[in-house]
Amino acid sequence: MATIVSIDGADVHEVLFQLAEAAYRSQKESMQALAFHWTLCLTFLFHFGALIRRVEPKLQPPRISTTNIGPQLNYCHSNQPKAPPVLLGYLGGSIAFGFVAAVYCAIVQPTKAAQMCLSYWAYSLTVTSILSSAAQGRTFNGIPSWCLVIMVSGITYPVVVWSVWLDGWFNPRSAQAIFGIGATDFGGSGALHVVAGTIVFVAALCGTPTGTNMSSGHATRPSMDAAGTVWLVLGLCGVLLNRVWISVPPTYQFPATINCVVNITLAGAGGSVVGLAQDFFISGVTQDTHNCIVSAVVAVSSVGPLAEPYAACIVGVTAALIYCLTTWSTWIQDVDRPLGYCITVHLIMGAWGVLASGVVGTRQGHWQVYSQADTCGLAYGCSDRGTLFASNLLYLVCLIVWTALITYGAISIIRSLDPTTHYDVLGTIDFAIGDYEASDIRFYSADHSKRESSSEWASMSPLLDELIQYQKSTSPRTSWV
Repeated sequence: MATIVSIDGADVHEVLFQLAEAAYRSQKESMQALAFHWTLCLTFLFHFGALIRRVEPKLQPPRISTTNIGPQLNYCHSNQPKAPPVLLGYLGGSIAFGFVAAVYCAIVQPTKAAQMCLSYWAYSLTVTSILSSAAQGRTFNGIPSWCLVIMVSGITYPVVVWSVWLDGWFNPRSAQAIFGIGATDFGGSGALHVVAGTIVFVAALCGTPTGTNMSSGHATRPSMDAAGTVWLVLGLCGVLLNRVWISVPPTYQFPATINCVVNITLAGAGGSVVGLAQDFFISGVTQDTHNCIVSAVVAVSSVGPLAEPYAACIVGVTAALIYCLTTWSTWIQDVDRPLGYCITVHLIMGAWGVLASGVVGTRQGHWQVYSQADTCGLAYGCSDRGTLFASNLLYLVCLIVWTALITYGAISIIRSLDPTTHYDVLGTIDFAIGDYEASDIRFYSADHSKRESSSEWASMSPLLDELIQYQKSTSPRTSWV
């Protein structure tokens, strides 16, 4: 006997609706996963750009002019001490921070632990790239650069990430947010760049090599410098987009992505205009254009999707102007060039970006990203505009103080454990001046009165000092970032 089953039209509609909803949900999850992994891959381009700039000095041998030196210079070339492996700091830092991030994310947000751990691990490598490019294998008063990288990744950086991006007092979404609204550092101008720049700044104040390293005056190839800038900008853009896909509510992820791309493009364009003007009218150094672009992108990273496009362009222009003014300061010019550029581009530009996010952030941007109804920067008329700027300023001060204390403490402890590390060998020079010949002349960063050389050092010391000062004054500035 046949059984007839009747299906109501409403039931068919419900089944079709559920099937369509399931297909849409699956497609949306696939697109989100694709976007996340794509932006994560873009983040790693920053490390590639930093690596290009790191190996650039090995591509061109140094040339030293002999005009007005005195006795004829027959030959002069530098022999730098062998740098420790580049991956040494990456390996130690990755293990230290990866362990901390994995444990924390697994506890507080187990459903997104894998994505968050991968993202924050990639961000931590951005800090190590900045430090590795600045250090160039040097020792900081006897402390290898990879020790500082491990210290940052294992001690300093996890606290910063917790305070502003996870559940700390400066996260706008936290229930314990400072002043009730927290601080805005969307793309990490403070969390990434200020941290790295502060470490280099403290190390420079503690007696890091200044001005006597002959390799710091190398001119870079325009093609390599441009390639490094492109990869750096793409990497910073990847950090912004990755932050969108792990922190912005799904409803506003697409408009936030568009805002990030537009803002970072306009900021870079504004910085390039200032850099071209600096190159054409003042310095004649092509690298200034590239450094102004990177400075603008570093500054606008903190703003991210929170600002209007014209405001992002203004932030980029002002960042490039600040960069141009800062590089002409006497202290920055005296600091070893890779360290000086790290301080200028990352510390100062990152600090300006954090402050700018408290000025140009819009009410709509804060609502879409942080779900805050009446929060904006000083440039707009809302009730919390002054509070937001004060919160960002407090965040910046705490960030610098925390990083500086940890860095200085680490340097002091290692110095006390090994009292022989008061002088750092920067390199050696083999040279011949007139009738004098010597080799293995060693320079010490802390005190020029302590030098080791052949028996004829005393008679050649004034000539070599003049040679160093001449090379320092005539060498083109490099574009280390």
